[in-house]
Amino acid sequence: MQEIVKQNTEKFFAVVWEDVIGYLKLYDYIKLKLRPVVSAPKSVDSVSAFWYSLLGSRFAQKPPSDFVPLRDGDLIRIKNVFLSEWSPKLPGQVWTVEGRQAYTEGKKHILGNWSFNSQVYQVLDPEGKSSVVSAGYGSVRINRGYGTTNNFMYMALTDKENWCCDHGIPVVVSESVYNSFQKYAERGAPWIQELEGVLHINDDLPFKEFIPKAIGASLSSEVESALRYRPNLPKCYIHIVSPLSVKFRYNDSHPTATAWTMFEREYLQERFSYTYSNFDPSNNESLMQAVAFLKQYAKQFGGKRFVTDFDGQVPRLESTISLESNPLENQKHKSAQFIQQCDEWVISSLR
Repeated sequence: MQEIVKQNTEKFFAVVWEDVIGYLKLYDYIKLKLRPVVSAPKSVDSVSAFWYSLLGSRFAQKPPSDFVPLRDGDLIRIKNVFLSEWSPKLPGQVWTVEGRQAYTEGKKHILGNWSFNSQVYQVLDPEGKSSVVSAGYGSVRINRGYGTTNNFMYMALTDKENWCCDHGIPVVVSESVYNSFQKYAERGAPWIQELEGVLHINDDLPFKEFIPKAIGASLSSEVESALRYRPNLPKCYIHIVSPLSVKFRYNDSHPTATAWTMFEREYLQERFSYTYSNFDPSNNESLMQAVAFLKQYAKQFGGKRFVTDFDGQVPRLESTISLESNPLENQKHKSAQFIQQCDEWVISSLR
């Protein structure tokens, strides 16, 4: 029994580490090189069909269509989607069997109902919140102006059947495509009648190689043991360079996004926790309500500081590591300290 508990704890921390490193590396999306096109256009029917093609047997839902194998360099054509600046922090995780299991388990941890700012929330306890966030829920918006002309902004595609940014397909657009997007984005996420872009699929360095190289920190044997349970999600995005490859149309609604944060607690045995709240990005009041909920929840459960923020354009939380700039270039010392603290958290939980 004790071994099963330890294994479940290791599985949780494996996803936490995937999440933590993913957060620190978000700006890497706009630093990658152009890929040559290696195929004629391959049509993808929907967002779910894209993830089915990438995940295969790990896809948690009923197959939405015939399996279409996708590879690095494929020219992808997709219709009737919506483009947003709000992107999944852990792309693809919500579509996996592991993600669905973590979400289902997290939703069982109901603490009760909270009346907050004239609304009633069904609230999960910290274990439940952390489980749902580790399932892949949590949206991010990076800052503009840190990429190149061709790799300008990290964004996401959603569709009507999956009206949530956390389910989206990662895309990287050029500055000219982003400028076209802004013309249509005043009231919501623009509808894209059709687009074409080049698929990038990249292999990451193993964490035990990446972390010392990037920020000079090291990992304990406990962390390395837990990392054998990493989700190992495909690191992918669709790259769109020319505005002629995108047919924008106006739209006055926006898929839901998830405000989230990791916060440090007073309790050493449970050093960090997550919380989250859904919001409508086209409604500023909805966004501010979500931020207020994060702050209240962290306070309620002994939070002493926020570690992460979810918005790089307008900071919403006084976090240790912000998204206003690349954490691995501009906040390397803080990132290294955070990695060390997470390492200590794992050690104290597994020993």
